[in-house]
Amino acid sequence: MKEEDILEKAKAKGLPTEKNQLTWKAAAIYLASKYSGEQTSIRALADKFGLTEVTIKNRVKELVSALRL
Repeated sequence: MKEEDILEKAKAKGLPTEKNQLTWKAAAIYLASKYSGEQTSIRALADKFGLTEVTIKNRVKELVSALRL
């Protein structure tokens, strides 16, 4: 599953992906890497995007719950 697919499905489910786009993008990248076997860490994404790990973790939880991943 690609990050774009995850974000499209999240938007279709009514998640506010247009707000704080970097946070949602980082969470989608994390999930896409996890399911493709690449294993990108949340810490690496937080550093790359200038976000906190907790913020990304919260968005990941929301995506997993909404999309039933």
